Amino acid sequence: MRKLNTLLSVLLTFALLSIFGYAQELKVHGNTIPGGSPNNSEALVSIHYDGDNFDAIGASGTTYEGGARFTPTLTGPLTGGELRFVEFYYYMAATGLTLRVYDAGTSTAPGALLLTQVLDLGTLTDSTWNTVELDTYIPISGNDLWITLEVAHANGTFPFGVDAGPANADGDWIYYSGSWQHLAAFALNYNWNIRGVVEDSPAPPPIFFEDFEAYTAGNLVACSNPTFWTTWSNAPCGAEDALVSSDFAYSGTKSAKIVFNDDLVKDFGLAYTSGKYKLSFQVYIPATKAGYFNTLQTFAGSNSDWGVDVYFNTTGVCSVFAGSATAITSVNYPHDAWFLVEQIVDLDINQSQLIINGNSVATWVWTLGSIGAGGPQTLDANDFFGATANDVMYIDDYQLEDLNVVPVELSAFSANVNNGSVVLNWTTETELNNQGFEVQRRNTEGQFVTIGSVQGNGTTTERKQYSYTDAGIETGNYYYRLKQIDFGGAYEYSNEIFVDFTAPLAFALNQNYPNPFNPSTTINFSLAEPSFVKLAVYNLLGEEVKVLKNEYMNAGAFNVSFDAASLPSGMYLYKIETAQYSSVRKMMLMK
Repeated sequence: MRKLNTLLSVLLTFALLSIFGYAQELKVHGNTIPGGSPNNSEALVSIHYDGDNFDAIGASGTTYEGGARFTPTLTGPLTGGELRFVEFYYYMAATGLTLRVYDAGTSTAPGALLLTQVLDLGTLTDSTWNTVELDTYIPISGNDLWITLEVAHANGTFPFGVDAGPANADGDWIYYSGSWQHLAAFALNYNWNIRGVVEDSPAPPPIFFEDFEAYTAGNLVACSNPTFWTTWSNAPCGAEDALVSSDFAYSGTKSAKIVFNDDLVKDFGLAYTSGKYKLSFQVYIPATKAGYFNTLQTFAGSNSDWGVDVYFNTTGVCSVFAGSATAITSVNYPHDAWFLVEQIVDLDINQSQLIINGNSVATWVWTLGSIGAGGPQTLDANDFFGATANDVMYIDDYQLEDLNVVPVELSAFSANVNNGSVVLNWTTETELNNQGFEVQRRNTEGQFVTIGSVQGNGTTTERKQYSYTDAGIETGNYYYRLKQIDFGGAYEYSNEIFVDFTAPLAFALNQNYPNPFNPSTTINFSLAEPSFVKLAVYNLLGEEVKVLKNEYMNAGAFNVSFDAASLPSGMYLYKIETAQYSSVRKMMLMK
């Protein structure tokens, strides 16, 4: 294995080295270092730039501080979570290790110090990854976050591990001689083996939840908790109130029993006018019995607006009345067994969906209501009603959730090199309120920039495939990601993918496209090696009418746009000239 050299320059400034005529000396540590990645048993998210451990760095006995700057690319999707652990590769005896976490600063230096934690060396294990729990958990804001280790050590030791590279612009920071620099400045093309371990933002608690366990069996539900439940006539403790029952329960020992003439209502209070919500509850209906519920756009007794009516009949058939005076669907449900009912109401796109035991059974325009007569774009209440003498229905684990979901389910994202371009392909399984995608590529400064956009399909449950071609790039290594944006402005990033783009094997000048054209067209060409390039357009008299390129260019595939709006119709020639290659092609301008 090739060994890493030490940083003698930590002892001397570059000025002193120059004065005394020393070259920057690099010293190998001379030991083989076990590799591997950390194995964190916590079900958490690791943020890092590094790969498996490869080697370790020492600084001739001088203290140094190395670490990584984690940008919003990594922290943004984890906003609301907490940094709880730090993983790092510890190779051999340090005399001191201090873990630090910094807030956002600049692109070249951290900001405010959030945490200083002196590590107990006696608890660390040599030649392996170590995991340290933070004394204080750090909230993730979505901004820059710096994680570093200050290393004190004796000459000839190499405490802090690195991967095999190549260096990421934010994974190789070192504090040296009063400033933050990159390991790359010392000809060390590696990343520190340091990782932040984040507990992702937990799902928000439901707006309401009821399992009826706090009530006494035999008492009335709304009478027991009139701040949570009411009845159709707003008269808890009356004839419409449902019974707390111990006959059946999905969780615990109790549920709400709905029988003939019961009319139990969960009033949400002020009707919701925007957002996306999920109502869910467990239902048990004995054999030969039935049950009924509706979800209301507004709740005001006889003046209420019905968003949907759902009836579970005595034969095990569920009928859904939504957007039409007749049932839009009828599906089977199980008697003598608990089953899950979920209803999603998305007020922002005016859509509702009914799901039974995980199967979507109906989707409709919410404002059409239960009979298609139309109603307000609001959500106000649930009603559980005993409509006939056959109705016996038990309700348990009722909850209302505010859904803040990712609008698009991305199932695949890949890249390949084709004809001198990078072709990106991705697939969505479902889309909700999807305006589209920005295609982003990381630049040489380590920042992602938008290079194009692709329109989305709004809301769909069908698989959709997308493609984008990044043409005319130079030879090199590239990272790509997608920024998905919904119509409300919310967005999220995809994972990053890496592309090793190599130079074309030959010089070439391709036919313009489109051809004929009016008034603009694109000319593609490739260079097998770096060259000075002239690309120009000529008329049939041989007169030069436009110079498109006249510069030194690296090897790669390129495209150039030619706008002929000021030129007359006719045949034109375009010619490429380099020291190694020359070619001419025709194109037709037709106005």
